[in-house]
Amino acid sequence: MSATRSLIFRILTILALLYSMGMGLFYFRSIMNVYSQGRVDYVVKWESLMADVKKEIPADEKVIGYVSEWDRLGFDKDVYIEFVLTQYAFAPQLVRRDLNHEWIIANSTDPGFLGWLTSQLTSSFTVQELGSGIYIIHRGDL
Repeated sequence: MSATRSLIFRILTILALLYSMGMGLFYFRSIMNVYSQGRVDYVVKWESLMADVKKEIPADEKVIGYVSEWDRLGFDKDVYIEFVLTQYAFAPQLVRRDLNHEWIIANSTDPGFLGWLTSQLTSSFTVQELGSGIYIIHRGDL
């Protein structure tokens, strides 16, 4: 009789263990589905946006200028993060917060930004709008 109880106990223990593992896997998969459903990582999204910008700027351009609301209104954490992500996306090319380059990336969704930018550039230039507040400025005279 004790051998039968021991066998039943072992079977019930194994079934409980299998049930617990199955529920754990089910819970893990449901959490993964919730967090991955239609959500795009901000870094991946920014890098995708910068891939479109990279297509427009010559690959042999070693240093690219960058201007944003930071230059107009002062430091902002989100604008700083976008600048760092832009540097990351363009490596090994250098991206500098400076207007004294042939190619410049401008980043702003403010409607008054282009007017301000025009007042900062003293020579002729062309502006190409790519959307999402991203512009490419080409200064042919540099």
